[in-house]
Amino acid sequence: MRDRALHRDFVLASLPVADLPESIILPRDQLQMTSARDRLELVFLLLMQELTKSGAGLPAQPSSRLTNLTVTLQNSVDGGQFPFKRKTADEFQSQGLPKDTTIYLHIDAPIELLKSESGALPLADLLEVWLHESLYDAVHNDKQYVSSAIRNSSITMTVVTQILASVESEISSGTTVESGSVIERLLQFIEKRTARPHGQLVDRFQRTSQVNVIVPYIQSAFRVTSNMSKLSED
Repeated sequence: MRDRALHRDFVLASLPVADLPESIILPRDQLQMTSARDRLELVFLLLMQELTKSGAGLPAQPSSRLTNLTVTLQNSVDGGQFPFKRKTADEFQSQGLPKDTTIYLHIDAPIELLKSESGALPLADLLEVWLHESLYDAVHNDKQYVSSAIRNSSITMTVVTQILASVESEISSGTTVESGSVIERLLQFIEKRTARPHGQLVDRFQRTSQVNVIVPYIQSAFRVTSNMSKLSED
């Protein structure tokens, strides 16, 4: 088990191939020793035990490694990810947008569905998040924990802010954020992540109809500050 943020590896098991189990249960006590919250990297190594002298495990001699497999587990317990779509510079331009547009929220449904109960549908049925091809490729090819965390939290913060901003004028006109709507679900998720009382941010957004009063909680919910600060520590 690899923790890139703490620069540490944890050996969970060292077994002959013939004794490998069909399933693996990750020990809770060792998981709590890592910095992992949303992402966990597991490394499986096939070793030539005869050459390690000290037995199988994470060897000091790279020459004993026959092959390896890295599996990254992503936590989505709090809800699915946004429907990201890769867009080329030419595709952005064909939509009347600058060729170097980074992130664009494409809402493929009436705006009112985002704040109404009837909009309690999968996000993919309501909107798409278009990412510039260079950013999309960087997200999918980045294997470094720190830079990946910074990039992902920044993208998520931008997308959530854009979704809330898309209904700002509707809310200011007196319409209500209905129970079960996309907007309510997003704000309740942020409340949960920031330990706010249930309904506090929903009520605050409804009363002020200003996204800027919610932005600090968005930053906190997606750990923007902590992820960015890790860059100087890495």
